[in-house]
Order: sequence, then C-alpha cells, then structure tokens
Amino acid sequence: MNKLLGGIGLLSLSGFMLLGFFRADLSNQSTVVKGMTFGLGIGLPMAAGLGLVGSHRRDRKLLATHIVNSRLLVLRSEILKLAQQNQGKLTEIEIISELGIEPAVANEVLTNLCNQDLAEIEMTQSGLLVYVFPDIQQLPTKHSSRGLLDA
Repeated sequence: MNKLLGGIGLLSLSGFMLLGFFRADLSNQSTVVKGMTFGLGIGLPMAAGLGLVGSHRRDRKLLATHIVNSRLLVLRSEILKLAQQNQGKLTEIEIISELGIEPAVANEVLTNLCNQDLAEIEMTQSGLLVYVFPDIQQLPTKHSSRGLLDA
C-alpha cells in the first residue's frame, strides 16, 4: 500500500510540475535548459511514480499466486491424509464430500498428484475412477525397512 501511495504522490507531483512548466515563461531559455527542466521536474517523478505503481501491482499478483499455491498445497496434504485413512484408495466424490471443495478443484489437485507420480488412476467394473496412492499403501511395510547397503 505504501508503494501505491508513494507512486500516486509522485504522479501527482509530476502533474503539478507539468502545469507549472506550461505556465512558466521559458522563452528566453535554451532548448537544453527546457529539456533538462522537463526531464528532471516532470519526467523523473513520473517515471518513479509509474515504477512504484507497477511494483505494487506486481506484488499483488505475486501475493495472489502465493495464496493460491498455498491453498493447493494444503488441499494436497488433506487429500493424502484422507487417502491414508482409506488404505490408499479414494474416489473424487469422497474427496469432494469429505473436504467440501469444488469438483474442479479436486480434479486439479488429483491431476497434479498423478503428474507427480504420487497417485495412479484405476477404474472399477462399473466405470468409477479410483485414485490409488501406492506409497501410502506401502506405509505398513516401513517398519521392516533396512539400510540401502544392507538390501
């Protein structure tokens, strides 16, 4: 918010300087002096103001992206916990009803899990899609693990 206010302030200053530039009597000044006056008095605050406003907008977009990514990570974690409670197998409708999320969001997270090889898709004889989490199904065998060199 400070960037936005600072940017608006600099743009306002630039506007007032522009009014002053047009009202000033610079007829007896050289073109170089007029150009430097315009550049320093109007161009510099305008460029800085536009930069601050643009930076504020980029920060807001980045924050919105971060919030969405955080939400998806939390949903992913909740789905994995739910899969653990269901012996590593879930349907999309179980996820939707248990977590109270939209079908499109559930589908997006499940697709992401499949793309990361954390889940696989199976189909029942009746055509129901079942998401299988092989690593979760292997969790009961973790107590019999050995070192990599001992295997």
